[in-house]
Amino acid sequence: MLPLAAVALAGCFGGDAPAASVQGITKIVFDTATSEKVTFAGATFGPGGAVGTYEKVRGTAYGQIDPNDPKNQMIADIGLAQKNTATGLVEYSLDFFILKPSDLSKGAHKVFYEAPNRGSKQYGGFAGMTGNANNPGAGGAADINNTANYPAFLLNKGYSLVWSGWDAEPMSSTATDLVKAVLPLAKNPDGSAITGPMYEYIVNDNATTKCAATY
Repeated sequence: MLPLAAVALAGCFGGDAPAASVQGITKIVFDTATSEKVTFAGATFGPGGAVGTYEKVRGTAYGQIDPNDPKNQMIADIGLAQKNTATGLVEYSLDFFILKPSDLSKGAHKVFYEAPNRGSKQYGGFAGMTGNANNPGAGGAADINNTANYPAFLLNKGYSLVWSGWDAEPMSSTATDLVKAVLPLAKNPDGSAITGPMYEYIVNDNATTKCAATY
């Protein structure tokens, strides 16, 4: 629900939304330095250019949740997460990256949402994009010139494309243009690190690679 909330707020507010003592997204900050009113160097999409140009919107959404809310108890160790001392709420932030028709009235009024893989966008290979897959449009019109697969598939259909961070792992990466999330650290009441067994199970979708289990 967080990505949808971020998109909804982005459409409702012309700038930052004021913080409030409620759960959910409390503030959105648009990154004007990396956003583009017209991206892909002004290339137009759709049959005969009917969809028109696309806009790139980048920024960060800030939110908070109540660790005592029963609905949040499914989150591991939420009661041990760092809290805002004034509100008692657990705070977080996430990046968002949106490609939308410059004129939404010409679009399909539909959203394609993709959860990033370790902060990276996976849509590029399916869409036949070239250049920087994590920052589509940065290479101008050349980013859509790949004629293989489905070039600019959803853009030609007029979809808005949305990515938002959910994983803290990319924070340790030096790669650029990753969609990241800043999540609170959980510690024991005495401030020590939480330790214990971890189980990871990986299944590969082919007949030759063995499954891997880590304990």
